[in-house]
Amino acid sequence: MSTVASGLIFLTARKAIQIFPENVKKLWRKWELRVMIIVSLVLQIVLVMFGSRRKSTKASWIASLVWLSYLLADSVATLSLGLVSSSSGGDSSDPNSRLLVFWSPFLLLHLAGPDTITAYSTEDNELWTRHLLGLVTQVVAAFYAFLTSWSTSVLTFITIPVFISGVIKYGERTWVVRSASSDHFQAPELSPPTKLLVMNPRPGEKYLHEAFYLFGMFKHLFAGVILGSDEAEYSYSIICKKSAEEAFKLVEVELSLMYDLIYTKAKVVYSIPGILLRFITFSSAVSVLIIFCTAIDEHVYSHVDVAITMLLLVGAIALEVYAGFTAVFSDWTMLLLIELRKPLGHFLYRTISSSRLFSFYSKRWSGSMGQLNLISYCSTDRFVKFIEDEPFGFYFTLETYWQVMQVEVSVLLKEQIFKRLIENHSRCKDSGFDPRIIKEMLGERGDFTLQKRNCLRELQWSTIKVDFDKSLLLWHIATDLCCYSDLNEDSLAACKMSQLLSDYMLHIQVTRPFLLPKSIGRTKYLEETYKQVTAFFRQGGLKTKSGRDARDLLSDKKTLHSLRMSANSLVLLNARRLAKGLQSLVTELGWTKEQLWDMVCEVWVEMLIYAAGKCEWTNHAQQLRQGGELLTHVCLLMAHLGLAEQFQPKVVTIIVPEMMDVPDLAGRA
Repeated sequence: MSTVASGLIFLTARKAIQIFPENVKKLWRKWELRVMIIVSLVLQIVLVMFGSRRKSTKASWIASLVWLSYLLADSVATLSLGLVSSSSGGDSSDPNSRLLVFWSPFLLLHLAGPDTITAYSTEDNELWTRHLLGLVTQVVAAFYAFLTSWSTSVLTFITIPVFISGVIKYGERTWVVRSASSDHFQAPELSPPTKLLVMNPRPGEKYLHEAFYLFGMFKHLFAGVILGSDEAEYSYSIICKKSAEEAFKLVEVELSLMYDLIYTKAKVVYSIPGILLRFITFSSAVSVLIIFCTAIDEHVYSHVDVAITMLLLVGAIALEVYAGFTAVFSDWTMLLLIELRKPLGHFLYRTISSSRLFSFYSKRWSGSMGQLNLISYCSTDRFVKFIEDEPFGFYFTLETYWQVMQVEVSVLLKEQIFKRLIENHSRCKDSGFDPRIIKEMLGERGDFTLQKRNCLRELQWSTIKVDFDKSLLLWHIATDLCCYSDLNEDSLAACKMSQLLSDYMLHIQVTRPFLLPKSIGRTKYLEETYKQVTAFFRQGGLKTKSGRDARDLLSDKKTLHSLRMSANSLVLLNARRLAKGLQSLVTELGWTKEQLWDMVCEVWVEMLIYAAGKCEWTNHAQQLRQGGELLTHVCLLMAHLGLAEQFQPKVVTIIVPEMMDVPDLAGRA
């Protein structure tokens, strides 16, 4: 919703008011500016409190609240500024008119937005020229209203520091948005660190330094910059010493820092100039509040307007305090404290890091993965009864909103993924990071595991012989059918992981298709399979909502003939064929169930790695604002191990010290 659209809505609403009685219209004309001012302040409070929460949660109500507040905030502030200009009328002798003009710089503060959110999506950063135009026009409008109401009163002079604060913050937002745009999101080339940073660093300090070093190197990938294989060797020297949990934690910190650069004012806030500017804006707000309470005769003005003015002043200070509070409990601040290398810095570091508030405010991503099961979805009653007529339109999106669940990404699953990535790195290293070998490896989507287990010839028709989206559906349904009877066996951890990865990849295919390879369309096979399974359950007389009954019906041999009679049931039929082929490994070839599920789990890990490597970095950046995705973490971890096509081989001799120097934070942000 643009400002123009919001303006049209506002004008339409004002026209609609004409149908009301005269006393209602008069009441609205008196209160519309005051209501808009309060609404603008409320929107700023919502954004500053929940703007940064979206990187660490997948709660839909938070995402919706931030989305709505972000869309309305600029429009409401702009319209309010226009109402101030029209209401003041340039009458400097009217005290109430001067008080209305005093509100205009606060609206500039609102247009500048809070430090915790400058852009809702990456596309907003590309519109930095629009923000620049808004900065010029809104500052001119506020300054014009200020000049036309100029007087020698105290109120006029205390407007100046608030006006300056508004210009500073609005300018900060414009500069930060420009810096995060694709044309300007570039960083200078790195020089290899050569000296120790801290002697005997604490574990917490060490991993923060390592994460920041890796972040400084690999943020180039989000700008599409080609890196050399020496960067992969540097990062591998750090990653190889970590456990799976520690490696994912490093990636978690990096992506959190990346989120801050793209969607917040971190580039300004965590720098010396930014700290000075925060001191100026905060001290201005406090001093203006003190002067207003002591030097202004409140009896001259309307009591309601005085109350709103006090609310704006207190609100401005409260927003500054809360933003500063969240900044203190951030990884950026912890890194700054470590770099001080002073006893006071170490004391503050220990105090903050041991605080419970640090663990709350420094949460870096949701730590969860979405789950969507096709058979369970098709066997339950539809929330929207006529969804079957338009399965992948608006109603499908509404339905999946209720069906998708979130589960925690377990340490065991991280270990399984990390183990496979380390193996792939070893294969690349043996080939000297040959681009052809890397490309072949990134193209593996189950076939390498099948070949290693000597069953590629029997099952390759379900992997490399079909499109990837079709292969996902075949393995999803087959895994579900095979896994349902084995989930109760506690010893089969690989079975549970296979089911989790299967449901996660279907969730990606349905709700996040842009994270999959470009050639994949969400509806190419998915819509066909959805209709097949739904029709099959209807024809089979499924009367209960039990998942076991649905799977028993699909596994029933008596239904096989009727399924073959349908020419449109190829995906479902092949999925059953794959399930039968997997089960035959146990019944005919003597595999144990542990061996079967280890193989299936490895196939899913391979598919996950394939999807992660084919996704554009810009799409991964988009997901940082929605609680993060496991796929994004895997993709960055792959880059650290040189498993990406954005590397060029270099013949260099690399000596990496145990602890490496990290460039200055202000310069690297």
